[in-house]
Amino acid sequence: MGISSGYGLAGLLASASFLSITTGDYAQTLAAQIGCNAKSIFVDAVFLKTLALSGSAKAMLTSGDVVTMTTVDSEKMLLGFWYGFFAL
Repeated sequence: MGISSGYGLAGLLASASFLSITTGDYAQTLAAQIGCNAKSIFVDAVFLKTLALSGSAKAMLTSGDVVTMTTVDSEKMLLGFWYGFFAL
């Protein structure tokens, strides 16, 4: 009852599949956590940057630009971390 038998190979395949799924799930969870942290850091950086703008710079920047940076661009960063796992 070793690798030469069908039962041994089935057990080996099941073990390898379980290990693969477990490590893949862990990597995806870790990537999602890092992505959420990166999104939070990005939103915070944009917020602090808009607070530090001078009056003339604020006149050139619309609120739509700030909203786009904080929502769309940060969401793209988050999705990049989420889907980056599948690109490997």
